[in-house]
Amino acid sequence: MKEFNLIANNETIHQQLVAEVIYLSIGCGEGICGQCKVKHKEGEFKYNRDVIACLYDDEIASCCAIPMSNLKISI
Repeated sequence: MKEFNLIANNETIHQQLVAEVIYLSIGCGEGICGQCKVKHKEGEFKYNRDVIACLYDDEIASCCAIPMSNLKISI
């Protein structure tokens, strides 16, 4: 797994990864399928919609999560 540091800039985790040319399958893009999940290491985030994907406590649906502070993830 590779770790990434993201910033709070009003973009989703997925958008920030794509901007850095790091492509991650997005699946539905609506927080339903969980295909875009990443591991949460540290920092705060919020979802911009209700996420119903089955996620473990340390997983984030990257398509709907917006960093609220410096955020460390791994994929």
